[in-house]
Amino acid sequence: MTTNRAARLGLLAAAMLVLPATRVRGAGELDLGFGTNGRAVTFAATVARALLVQPDGRLIAAGSAGGSGDPTFAVTRWTANGVLDASFGSEGIAITGFSGVNEVARAVALQPDGRVVVAGGSANALALARYRTSGALDGSFGVGGEVLTNLGTTAQANALVVQPDGKLVAAGVTDDGTGGRFVLVRYMPSGALDATFGSGGAVTTALGSDDAAMALVLEPDGKLVAAGVSRRGGAGSFALVRYDGDGTLDGTFGAGGVTITDFGGDEVANGLLLTPAGDLVAVGSTTAGTGGSFALAQYTAAGILDDAFGSGGTVTTNFSAGHDQANAAVAQANGDIVVAGQSGTELALARYIGKPAPAPPSLTAVEAELDALITAIDREVPAGAVEAALAGLASGGKGSALLAEQDIGLGRHHRAISRLRRAVRLLTRLERRLRSPAVRSMAGVAVANALAVQTGHAARDLRSLL
Repeated sequence: MTTNRAARLGLLAAAMLVLPATRVRGAGELDLGFGTNGRAVTFAATVARALLVQPDGRLIAAGSAGGSGDPTFAVTRWTANGVLDASFGSEGIAITGFSGVNEVARAVALQPDGRVVVAGGSANALALARYRTSGALDGSFGVGGEVLTNLGTTAQANALVVQPDGKLVAAGVTDDGTGGRFVLVRYMPSGALDATFGSGGAVTTALGSDDAAMALVLEPDGKLVAAGVSRRGGAGSFALVRYDGDGTLDGTFGAGGVTITDFGGDEVANGLLLTPAGDLVAVGSTTAGTGGSFALAQYTAAGILDDAFGSGGTVTTNFSAGHDQANAAVAQANGDIVVAGQSGTELALARYIGKPAPAPPSLTAVEAELDALITAIDREVPAGAVEAALAGLASGGKGSALLAEQDIGLGRHHRAISRLRRAVRLLTRLERRLRSPAVRSMAGVAVANALAVQTGHAARDLRSLL
């Protein structure tokens, strides 16, 4: 439920929220036109743990109010100039309680229709709340705008993404008393669990003795990559896990869907991003060599450390003798990576040189890729294994790139886009079929996986042309 203003003010007491990110002038100076001298402060919440920018430039911050004793979800909206947006909630603030304890929002996502979804924990359950653009709870979501999901003894969401079909995926940690495990939960747009994902809507993955997912990325092909920590023998390591769209582990990523990276100390990955070049970069901290340093690792699409990044795929940065920790990162349009976190008690940012996005392939090159794919499948896969999916591709996908090129030349852009989208759908269907147990059994796991990767690559190339 949403507390009234008097109750809210009682919770707010002397708590303050300073937005963790401020707009800057050209040389990294504070933007004096934002808030007051570049800073925006409110008595709305003790801690802001997630931040997003709406298409209209307004900012949504999510976290908790009420201090450490009995926190509750807090969401604030700000204008582009750093002023609380009075049209949201009550004077720019929405406070939501689940009738539990220790209620903290740790992730926020924006739906295409402008509604805001936040995720975190309430007592021992995953907790989600959805707000209308006015800041009021959306009664069409869950029960009165709120959803609680009990998994194991305890559960908490640390990350949240919105799929193009409107489904929501939360990632975090669940513990049944034997140690933490990665958990992903997918919800229908209504807030109901999606029974087509994992087991009844949830997937848990045990990697070591104590694991937790801290970040989540949705890839263009619908796969989900979670990053966090896996502890084996006490020390933590970066852990990445990639899932197919149905929640099964993606065997083409790392070792059986999992990649573990050890920097030589105690590590945790707090953030994850997909670069313009299609690589994955995990950011966090390591105690190796110092009291604590920024730690970054870059992985190829196959889940392998990218030797072209840093030293063997990893980078560490130490700011001071204190504890340094990276919590979040974004990729700029040119591929450079900006990482934010802390050094001791101070805000710390660092920028690393990255790879720009590759130039999109030509339509002629994509057509040649499709021809090669169909030929390889005809040669490598036994008859009857993928005939239905392949027939659809051969009739509706083969030639699509060249036909789209002709349509563009004639000014029929909508028709060209329609052709390419259909080809992407057919390739996605074929890739799923190639990953099925039946085809892996008939063609062999190695052959089926290789062709599935090739099919996924062709789909990404086509998608890049849209």
